[in-house]
Amino acid sequence: MTFSEENKEHLDNAWKDYSYAIKKFDEQSLFISSGALALSLTFIKDIVPLKESSYIAFFYISIILFLLTIVLGFLSHVVSSDTNMTVYKMLLERKEIKEDDKVAIDKIDKKINNFQFSTSKTISRMNQVLTYSLIFGLISLVFYCIINILISRVHHCC
Repeated sequence: MTFSEENKEHLDNAWKDYSYAIKKFDEQSLFISSGALALSLTFIKDIVPLKESSYIAFFYISIILFLLTIVLGFLSHVVSSDTNMTVYKMLLERKEIKEDDKVAIDKIDKKINNFQFSTSKTISRMNQVLTYSLIFGLISLVFYCIINILISRVHHCC
């Protein structure tokens, strides 16, 4: 095995690992935000009704942030899928190039690398926003629940 083949194998493995991690991240963030959204709706339905709750802005902020998390998760998945299909098509195009045409091979390889780098940066940015929206949505929901549970206790005990 030559050095360049070893490098290619390491790069391929690193890309597969990165893709797997992003896929799992998307799945987990969608799972958490969907669950938190369901819990928040249960909270206002069964524990402290919306009409009786205080600091309602925390609730609305959390709902908006959870919805943003879900939408970004789906968009990230769509961008990732489109990227994979585009790279696949570029690789098919590369397959049609004669092996002795090094200029054309280098050109398509550069095009593939630039495209993958560009879209991975986009997905990374989307995932950063997704992470922050999930974290702040959870914090907002926890504040809302704690405040309303405490207020509910005070009203029910006196």
